[in-house]
Order: sequence, then structure tokens, then C-alpha cells
Amino acid sequence: MDTANNQTYIELTKLIATEDMHSSLAAMLLVTLSACNHPHGVPIVVNKYLQQIETVEDQVKWIEYTRNAIVKSSVLSGIPRAINSQTALYNSLPELHRSLLRKSPTLNQTENYWKSRGSKLLQAVYGEEFDNAGYILNNASSDLWNLIEQAYGNVFAETTYLGYIETELDVIVTLVQMNTLPQLKNHLKGAIRVGATEKQVKAALVIGHTVRDTFLNKSRL
Repeated sequence: MDTANNQTYIELTKLIATEDMHSSLAAMLLVTLSACNHPHGVPIVVNKYLQQIETVEDQVKWIEYTRNAIVKSSVLSGIPRAINSQTALYNSLPELHRSLLRKSPTLNQTENYWKSRGSKLLQAVYGEEFDNAGYILNNASSDLWNLIEQAYGNVFAETTYLGYIETELDVIVTLVQMNTLPQLKNHLKGAIRVGATEKQVKAALVIGHTVRDTFLNKSRL
């Protein structure tokens, strides 16, 4: 990794300097770096943030939270990018922390279970627009609609580490990197529907756009 990029990642850690929401902001920054395929920045953010957590137990809890956030983001940004970021994260950890990480998956629910909770989350996110959105997407491609139902039920609705609010905020920062404005608009409203505050949504947008603009501008130089 060159010195210029190293300094850029260090500068981006200033985005998580807010006292409240600090842990979720740090995870959102890592999700954003994953979504824009900048895994080299992951160890810098991880090491900087772990220094601010006092106990190994709390450090591991935050690592698990962040790993799950990246998994959820991969539904939108792609598995290869998540592989790059998860590997960079894992390799940056001390051996003690690695040994304490969860070894079994959380995404192992039966179809009947995830279909039910996926429908619940879709309705929570889309509100009164849910029926019409489902109708349109199912007509456009029933396979795609089935995939969306699986993503919501078996991934997004899994709340072992991230609840609905945190999941929607991570969806927002990911969609900013994808530059998919219609979906971003939907999830900005969806985040509020599931209980996020305007301050939380604004923080997600600031992180998402700052990271995207930073690397977009660097690519033009």
C-alpha cells in the first residue's frame, strides 16, 4: 500500500470521531471501504478503533458486529469485495482475537423461518409501498424477487449482531458506493421507518459520500 493511500485512510477515520454512535460509525466506515473495494484501508480503521475499546471482550463484540455488517453489505456490493475486506480484517487481528471469533454461521435458518421474518422486514422498510414494489419486481423477474426475499429473510433480518436500524444504515452507505439512486431513496425512507433518527441517516450519508468522493477524485488525478 502506498503512503498516499495510507494517509487517505487515516484521514477518513476522522469521520468516526463522534462520541455517540462511535462503534456503529466505525463499522459503517469499514462497510463503505468494503463496498468500494478498498480492503487495504480496513486494517487501519480496525487497529485505530480497537485501541479505543478497553477490554478484549468488547473488542471481539465489535469485531463480530463489523464482520456481520460486511456480510450484509455483500448482498449489494458483491461477495468478492466482502472476501477481500473480511480477509484483510481477519489478518489484521491479534491471534487472541482470532481464537475468540464465532466459528459457526448465523445464516442457517429454515426456509419457513426466513420467509416469515423477511416479509416482516420488507414491510417494515417499504411500508405501504411494499405490496406494489413486490408486485412490480415479481412481474419483472420472479427469480429476482425470490432472491430478494431470501436476502431479506436470511441475511438482512438476521439480528444476532445488527438490528433493523443498523442494517438499514449499512445498506445506505453501500448503496451510495453503488450509485443506485432509486434504491438509495427507498432505503433513506426505510431507515426512518424502522426507527433510525435523522442524525443517524445523515451520518451514514456523510460517510458514504465522503468515501465515494475521496476515491472518485483520486482516480481522476
